[in-house]
Amino acid sequence: MAIIEEVASSQTKRQPPVTIEELSDTPPEAQYEPSTGEAVKSDTSLTAKLKSITSRLVPPDDDPSDPAFQSTAAGALRELGEVVASPEWDKLSREDQAAVYIPAIRLNSPSSSPSFSSSTPLVVPAPPDASSFALYLLQNPLRTTFSHPSLSAGTRARSRPHGGANAMDDLHDDSAWKTPGIDNALAWCASQFSASEVERHLSLLLPPTLTMMDDWQPVWRDRGARVLASWVEKVDPGELRRRGLDTLLLKSLTHSLSLHHDPPLTHVFPVTLTIAEHLDGEHKAQAYAEIVDRGLVAGWTYASSSAIAVLADIARNAEALISVLGVGFARWLKSTIPSLLAPLQHEPTPNRLELYAANLSTLLALLKTLRGTGRVDRWRGQILDVVARVWVQVNDYGYLDKEKATADTVLNLTRDVYAEVAAQCPSVQEREFAQLRALGPRFETLIA
Repeated sequence: MAIIEEVASSQTKRQPPVTIEELSDTPPEAQYEPSTGEAVKSDTSLTAKLKSITSRLVPPDDDPSDPAFQSTAAGALRELGEVVASPEWDKLSREDQAAVYIPAIRLNSPSSSPSFSSSTPLVVPAPPDASSFALYLLQNPLRTTFSHPSLSAGTRARSRPHGGANAMDDLHDDSAWKTPGIDNALAWCASQFSASEVERHLSLLLPPTLTMMDDWQPVWRDRGARVLASWVEKVDPGELRRRGLDTLLLKSLTHSLSLHHDPPLTHVFPVTLTIAEHLDGEHKAQAYAEIVDRGLVAGWTYASSSAIAVLADIARNAEALISVLGVGFARWLKSTIPSLLAPLQHEPTPNRLELYAANLSTLLALLKTLRGTGRVDRWRGQILDVVARVWVQVNDYGYLDKEKATADTVLNLTRDVYAEVAAQCPSVQEREFAQLRALGPRFETLIA
């Protein structure tokens, strides 16, 4: 019986073994990620795209003003903006991000800058973590040979240069930092910082700035002044005084002013005034006196009469100082008024019209500042004589259409100067103006 049951049991169909499937913790949507090969392909595509963007941000012959390059660079920056806004940007290392961003921020300059910049400002897209990214750039790729002998490790002014009297010469023997657009890159980094961040990272911003400001080439001094202007107003003036940096910076800036370089160093004077206005008491008065003596009087004394751009720049700087010092500028009348009138006695050729306009505008501002002081009376004869000659010569000169607008500005300024002198010295109506009327009707509009 047992044998029969065993045979029957062997003839029964056997059940298949039960298999248990393990459930994945990965969400369903994540189970459709591309394979490793597809990921590698994506990374390769991004790398190629970044290389393409970088290559298009480097101008041929270091000339970004070429219209063809501007169009190409604008397109590359738009593509860079798309990459920065995508999730792929965060997957890149800081080193890879910097490699594509450095060429971009080298172009980050206003069109008026004499540095490495395009004639049309190019918009550089800001990364999502701009402040920390700017800090990385300053600490790594931009931190090259920017140590300065007049600064200590704590970014304080030294009483004497570290390395002796020839330390500055040694600094500029090997100027490896002189690469196109380096000033634009530094200014971009500084612009990403808040006021507190600028003070915290002053040890990264100040050495390269001062290194450029003290360079033997005037053009680099001007670029350094532009970098300084990008961050110095964010620093508390008391902090600059505590570290002795206000005096150190002004010493460098006033020396740059005394160079009177052609073309003019347009960024030096504004930032010099910015620092000087935060000084106190006697130090402030001494700073302004130094600025006038070296930036204005020395320029009028030593600049060539043919350096029209330099003389016009000095006149514009003088007008800015007059607005700051007010009647205190009367201290320099003996050197200022003759210096403003002297260039007006040359023939008013088209290339000198801008100088005429600048000098007359400054003269008018000075006269208005002297209202109520009685100081104009002693200068009235010299002023009326020279300005009347300008009126005659500019009216008689045949200017083309593109120069006519500037000539009209000059004529309007001559009338305004005459009106201001007449308002402060009423006696000229009976004497000098009567003599002009006797010469003919051509002066009627001038003295009306």
